[in-house]
Amino acid sequence: MSVYLVPLSNGRYALYCEANDVEVGQDAGQSRGFLRRWFEEIRAHVKEAEPGGNSGRVEPEPLSASWLHRGAAWLHRRVLSWMAAFIAEQRLLWQLRRRATSRLLHPNDLEATAAQDVMRRILKRDADRHLFWLVFDAIAWAVTGPLLFFIPGPNLVAYYFAFRVFGHYFSWRGARQGLHRVRWQLVASAPLAELRRALELDPVNRGQRIREVSSALELEGLAWFVERTTTRSI
Repeated sequence: MSVYLVPLSNGRYALYCEANDVEVGQDAGQSRGFLRRWFEEIRAHVKEAEPGGNSGRVEPEPLSASWLHRGAAWLHRRVLSWMAAFIAEQRLLWQLRRRATSRLLHPNDLEATAAQDVMRRILKRDADRHLFWLVFDAIAWAVTGPLLFFIPGPNLVAYYFAFRVFGHYFSWRGARQGLHRVRWQLVASAPLAELRRALELDPVNRGQRIREVSSALELEGLAWFVERTTTRSI
């Protein structure tokens, strides 16, 4: 597994790994019935959320469908889209849960020891953050489950917190695995250093240069990740 220490604006960094089908596909292949269909549907939404996905496509509802049916279908799509976005953001940490060795590619203008320190600070921050939300969502799940048990229909609030509990638990485990058990091989990367310089350019040239760096690294989603992460941090 290759993990990239991506430079961002203001001297910050983020960890990135390329999209793949492992974290959803393996579980889906082992599931049956409802769970298998559920994982396959989330998998499709994850792929649509990635660069090159058809995220803007919306299947039209039949004209004969009632407003209740259309509303339920819209809510279903929104929930799955949210779950897909959550899974996509946690891909790196979820993958680390199963890793004993990984490569950390870092800008070649950053010393290996400094790159490792940055990586460890990021993982430590993620571990602390996910542990906090794990405890918070577990309490909320314990409260909303019995509290809303007698309301007719599925307890969507409890399901929401249950999904978050497992998601944050997997992310916390992945961060802890990366901190304490994964053996890291550090690799200096010239394109990642070039990416740092690209961020100082004007928006038009910056976007072009970032895409060139992504192509040099053979990372289809890197440009999308950098633009999204930089925009969210403004």
